[in-house]
Order: sequence, then C-alpha cells, then structure tokens
Amino acid sequence: MMPQQPREAEYRFQLTVWLAMVISIGMYFVAIRLIQPTEALDDPTLINMLLIMALCFVVASVLLKNYFIGRAAATGLKVYRRLSFIVPLVFCESAALFGVVAWFTTGYTKAYWFFVLGLAGDLLHFPVRSDGK
Repeated sequence: MMPQQPREAEYRFQLTVWLAMVISIGMYFVAIRLIQPTEALDDPTLINMLLIMALCFVVASVLLKNYFIGRAAATGLKVYRRLSFIVPLVFCESAALFGVVAWFTTGYTKAYWFFVLGLAGDLLHFPVRSDGK
C-alpha cells in the first residue's frame, strides 16, 4: 500500500493538471489561427450540433464532478476524489476540441466560442485546497 500523499502535494498536482488543460485550450486557439482549413464547407447544422454537444459536455462535467465527489464521500476511496477532478477537465477539454473540429471541417470563423466554453468549464473546476488554506 502506498503512503498517503500530503494534501499540499495533491493540491499542487491538481493545479498542475488544471494549468496544463487551460494551456492546451490556448494552444488549440493558436493552432486554428496558424493553420487554415483546406476544404472547408459551410454546414450550419454541423456547427449547431457541435455547439450543443460542447455545451452538454460542460454541463455533464459539473454533474460528473458532483457524482464522483458523492462516491468519494460514500466510499472514502481516493480514486473517486481524483476522478472528480480529472474527468470534468477532460470533458471541458472535449468541448474545446469540438471547436477544432468545427474549424477544420467547416472553416467556422467563430470557432473560438468553443474554446471560451471549454475555458469557462475549466474555471468551474479550478482546484481548491481541501484543508481550507
């Protein structure tokens, strides 16, 4: 059995992962500014579907966070605390990735809104110290 990781180390881990996810969304924005789509086709239905899916992923990230926090409290397992942090960030990252898909498939000039949505979700999941510091 591994020794208990101190709370401060867990907080630093969460902060590092959170920052990496936020930076990756920024890199997606840089990528769509530097790389132009080759065969973009205008498809508003696809854009709307991707936007709805992105919004659903951000909402689901909050619901999943609450679910895993509840499971962690009920079982006392550390794995659920980790999942309550990482899974929501991945869902918000997915919302931003839909913007990359929208850019390269349709050339949608407002694809940055997907990144804004993903970043807003990430801000909802900013790590907090569990010891109240």
